[in-house]
Amino acid sequence: MVKREHFIRSTRAVKDREFMHFLLSDENLKGVDFTFDYVSAYQQIYPESWEEMHSHDFYTIIWAFDGDGSHKVDFETYETEKESFGFMRPYSLHTLENVTRLEGIAIAFNENFIRGGNERDTDWDRLRYKLFGTGNIHPRCRIESKEGKRILRTDAQQIFDEIKQNKDKLNHDNIVRLLFMKFLYDIQRHCTWIVTIDDNPSAAGYDTYINYVELVEKHYLAQTTVAWYLEQLQTSIKTLNKYTQLHAGVSPLKIINNRRILEAQRLLRFSEHSVKDIATILGFTDSSNFASFFRRETGMTPVEWRE
Repeated sequence: MVKREHFIRSTRAVKDREFMHFLLSDENLKGVDFTFDYVSAYQQIYPESWEEMHSHDFYTIIWAFDGDGSHKVDFETYETEKESFGFMRPYSLHTLENVTRLEGIAIAFNENFIRGGNERDTDWDRLRYKLFGTGNIHPRCRIESKEGKRILRTDAQQIFDEIKQNKDKLNHDNIVRLLFMKFLYDIQRHCTWIVTIDDNPSAAGYDTYINYVELVEKHYLAQTTVAWYLEQLQTSIKTLNKYTQLHAGVSPLKIINNRRILEAQRLLRFSEHSVKDIATILGFTDSSNFASFFRRETGMTPVEWRE
């Protein structure tokens, strides 16, 4: 089950952050790619982190059976609901607020676990986009039927049983992965979405679009123009623009800019870096260019947003 040594307390690539960053594993913890346990077990590991802004290098799901308070993710706050799921991508900032009681299950995993060595797993690519969203969209859903609750509780128990009873048996990791994928698909099937991302998997270019979004997520700091992404996807600007307009209603460049703005907003609100330092982190040659970019995209200056 989850242990303190599974989570390495660290910092992001920038200095003097006001929040903690946790790594699921590092070079000294090879193979720690998945944890699945009751919320209380995680709270005992780092009790102080639950009510402080912090981030992870892994995907996180919090399944709240019952409780109070709220969950703040980046700049949105969600009230705790019974039998609800909250999904967070790596590097999202989040914290729990005004919580005196929270019962449920918390799950942490990374790409190594979920892909199982299959880098071309389009099923996971699609599921990831639906469940974990993109940018500042953080999907949430809840179970509203007794049948859905029964199925998901059964899924969870099967995962617990496999982890506890068969850790050293043949194909253990693969079985855990398959059970967890079924759990994720059952969430998608049996839950009602409170916050969701508009998606249309049957429409033209869907896979190209979500692959583009994921590339931007991974490379937006270093690659700020569309040309590099076109080369990676082996497509044309005309085709990519058609697909981003169809699925997101914006141009390919706007998707890059939105992601840069989100990181700028995080840094401005939750760090003590100067505007000049943030401009450098985001790849701008000087702070005036950054300020103009930020104002054009948000209608506010960096200083106004920070205040």
